[in-house]
Amino acid sequence: MKFSLITATYGRDKILLDFFESLKNQDYKNFELIIVDQNHDDRTEKICDDYSWFEIKYLKADEHNLSYARNIGLKHVSGDVVAFPDDDCVYPPDLLSKVNLFFVKNPEFDILTGVQVDTQTRKKVSWFLSSSCVITKKNILRTGNSSSLFIKVKNDLICFDEQFGIGGSFGSAEESDYLFRLLTLGLKGYYCADLKIYHLDDRSDNAPASKYYSYSVGLGAYFKKHLFFKQHWILLPTCFHLVLIRPIAGMLFSLIKLDLSLFARYKATFKGRVRGFVNYNKESYAISKTFE
Repeated sequence: MKFSLITATYGRDKILLDFFESLKNQDYKNFELIIVDQNHDDRTEKICDDYSWFEIKYLKADEHNLSYARNIGLKHVSGDVVAFPDDDCVYPPDLLSKVNLFFVKNPEFDILTGVQVDTQTRKKVSWFLSSSCVITKKNILRTGNSSSLFIKVKNDLICFDEQFGIGGSFGSAEESDYLFRLLTLGLKGYYCADLKIYHLDDRSDNAPASKYYSYSVGLGAYFKKHLFFKQHWILLPTCFHLVLIRPIAGMLFSLIKLDLSLFARYKATFKGRVRGFVNYNKESYAISKTFE
């Protein structure tokens, strides 16, 4: 089983080297790295030139848009399983061998996701479920992100909706939208709580409120897209909880604690999710259908 690892990169140097080193140290060697470089200089190309231990396909993207860059990479996949590691994540040495073994032992599954572990603290990021389970449309938001997503290649791979993700109109939730659409097509996924991918948790208590806002806009748009334009009403309770109840309750709780920093983060989250929900419209949906 061959892996095609698509990594879109922008503005990374040392941390990208850490990712390359983690690939060099994999105990499973049958993979290719598809680098999609969004930089306007040659920093990434120089790093690629220094690594000859594994197959690298070097591509350029003419704009800074994460989903657009990944779609470029999807056109060059030659493996049996495709993944989307971020340029600031690190693979444990046995990651690919574990994924390969899972698919060999469980051929009924088309998708495998794992858990994100903070690079510095080595603690699981809080939103991931603690127990392994089958992925459903209800639990998508708690069963993986793009760096932990592995998909069997079947016929033509669907594209990412380029409105979602960094550089798009809605700066996050691209992997949730992608995974939801895969499940809608009939693919079956499994979340493994013991499959770890190291990634810096940039939504920690020290992160600015603006970071929470930027991540939240995509989630609001995600709910609007799949609720009102595709009529997946199964998402309604989760939407109501995450867009309204949770952030409002968080603001009230933080005021009781007199924690103004926490209040600012919950307020930014609320504003971002509402803005994404409101701003996703008929024109947005018309564009998204070109990526179905």
